[in-house]
Amino acid sequence: MSTIFIANLLALFLSLFVAGALLGAVFTHTRSGRAAVDGARRRLRALIFGWEFPPFNSGGLGVASLGLTRALSRQDVDITFVLPKAYPLSVPYAKMVAAELEEAGAKVTYAYPSATAADGTPLYGEDMIGQVKRYAKAGAQIAKREPHDIIYAHDWLAFGAGKAAKGISKKPLISHVHATEFDRSGGGRVNQTVYDLEREGMHAADRVIAVSRRTRDMAIQHYGVPREKTHAVWNGVDDETAPAYDEMRAGRLAQLTRAGHTLVLFAGRLTLQKGPDHFLNAAAKVAAKDPDVLFVMAGSGDMEAQLLRQAAGLGIGNRVLFPGFLRDHDLHEAYASADVYVMPSVSEPFGISALEAMRLGTPVIISKQSGVAEAVPEAIQVDFWDADALAQAIEQVLAARPKEREAHAVRGHNAAARLSWDRAASEIRAIMDELALSGI
Repeated sequence: MSTIFIANLLALFLSLFVAGALLGAVFTHTRSGRAAVDGARRRLRALIFGWEFPPFNSGGLGVASLGLTRALSRQDVDITFVLPKAYPLSVPYAKMVAAELEEAGAKVTYAYPSATAADGTPLYGEDMIGQVKRYAKAGAQIAKREPHDIIYAHDWLAFGAGKAAKGISKKPLISHVHATEFDRSGGGRVNQTVYDLEREGMHAADRVIAVSRRTRDMAIQHYGVPREKTHAVWNGVDDETAPAYDEMRAGRLAQLTRAGHTLVLFAGRLTLQKGPDHFLNAAAKVAAKDPDVLFVMAGSGDMEAQLLRQAAGLGIGNRVLFPGFLRDHDLHEAYASADVYVMPSVSEPFGISALEAMRLGTPVIISKQSGVAEAVPEAIQVDFWDADALAQAIEQVLAARPKEREAHAVRGHNAAARLSWDRAASEIRAIMDELALSGI
């Protein structure tokens, strides 16, 4: 055997040995990298700031906070949820913390934001901005003592707290936009102070989650948020957040249906944003053709007195019921008793109420100017301002044959089932993982 052959053979063995060692190192690195990813997927600690939480809530913001908190806990996220006020609230899926401050020996009273005036002027209470700023200050203190990997802030009321917490811990911040000043004002005058707080909260965030593509586009166009850090995650509905039926309680609206009346339902804040005046304009057109139809305007807000006058002026004052703000069993009964649910919002970031009605098989009519319209193309959609089209859609639903109504109910129920909070939480968990692993 020649010396040259032996040398070549040794060189070949050496190259194979080196290649094997390198390949083993690659596999080891891959395994360790995968282990790191799996470890991050197994557990994350989230410090979440929110303004309201059921049963201490005034609308969809609290419902979304509940739905996402419970669903994220099922995604292996350990949650500390910070509320501005100390409520008698304890849940098994999150640690509830109060950011309530002591000032001059007296507790600060935190109020929910009021709605908008009839002219579109936002009304936030005399000291709402002060309350938000105190909440932010407390957020920084809480971040010092509560271990967390991710900071999460629900809407502008909590953005300041999230930003302050990030300043302390340097952990990634997610700002979740549930509504903007442009939605709340219904195209009217925007509150500059609130707009500034929204903008600061979005720009301070490492990722911005919007409840719809519509809202995401607003964040980009009106607030200058870079598109690459925005995500649209639709809201959801499930047994844990939807209004529950209580068989022990009497049903007021159900009695009307048993008496032969047809019910057309509006359920929401009686504010410019929700379009209750457009609902009444369409109601008057439907009432002129059908004497058995009653219109239910469930909710409260700054437009209530104006709407009472409007109904009287349209000649349907005796055909419109104002039961006030409904929740839990009463809201479940309203959805279930209604022959059709109408959501004519002027500017609706999403519209959870539409899913709540669809879940019970109630036909829904929603405005094209709503985020939920993206998620449920099965629903009948009209422009909020088109009273003729809205009235015609209501009449068509009421005149539908039983088989058509059943098919409509099944489509709606299936659409609502598709949009669960677990689906939303899964999308958000992926965003959390990206931030946690990127070291932002």
